[in-house]
Amino acid sequence: MEDRRNAEIRPAAEELPGGDDGPNWVAVAGVDEIPEGGICPIELEGFELLLIRNQGTVLAVQRLCPHDFADLVKGEVRDCRLYCSRHSASFSLVDGSVGGGWLVRDLKIYHARQVHEQIWIDAADVRANPPTQRRRRA
Repeated sequence: MEDRRNAEIRPAAEELPGGDDGPNWVAVAGVDEIPEGGICPIELEGFELLLIRNQGTVLAVQRLCPHDFADLVKGEVRDCRLYCSRHSASFSLVDGSVGGGWLVRDLKIYHARQVHEQIWIDAADVRANPPTQRRRRA
């Protein structure tokens, strides 16, 4: 497994042209940039997220663990779950629910889709339910 401790955050790029979805959908990565079981950190409108490929599908989730705010880019994807590297809490990649025995909030999962060879995220979805963010030092 590759070391992602110093993974670079990728800025979001272009908006999905036309249609009813218009400016809410933003291209954030190429499909081939995320291998099966891979975790890719991105930034969308100042929010830190992760793209994860699980069972052939790419989804977007909050970057920080709801339990202790550990950076989930250091986590592991297996059996349709994301495991936190700090305390081994695990979250369903279907609905964000936490594994048994943990009394923490669910992992936030955001609408994502593949159009041609790009991964797009619904920015309105992220703005409506923002992920927990790290505190910025002044």
